[in-house]
Amino acid sequence: MALARASGIPTRWSMGFPLAYGDGRTTPATDQAVPGYHCWTEFWAPGAGWIPVDISEARKHPELKDYFFGHLSGNRVLFSRARDFLLEPDASGTRRNYLINPVARADGVDVSPVDWSFNYSDVADVTVAAL
Repeated sequence: MALARASGIPTRWSMGFPLAYGDGRTTPATDQAVPGYHCWTEFWAPGAGWIPVDISEARKHPELKDYFFGHLSGNRVLFSRARDFLLEPDASGTRRNYLINPVARADGVDVSPVDWSFNYSDVADVTVAAL
């Protein structure tokens, strides 16, 4: 992001949750735990729009490094692009660098730490009837 911005190329930062890779033949066990968050970036290319780049996935999967310059795998859920923002209502005016974990407040004061977990389950293919 820094190199692109220093070159005058607009970029945006994305943050979400990684999902387990499946082999397409078996259904993962229900109630999959998500161990943490995952970040990637996108840069603006006139005539093409936002182009994703995921260098950490490319590093984990060197055989796919060209793919991860311009594409994203489907094993993620975008959660936020917000940076340096106010979470309302917040009388303290505290700006947040990003938002990925829950924020709890009591009487206007942040309560920390908050224990949380994020889980998901795959469901069987469902045919949706046209309305």
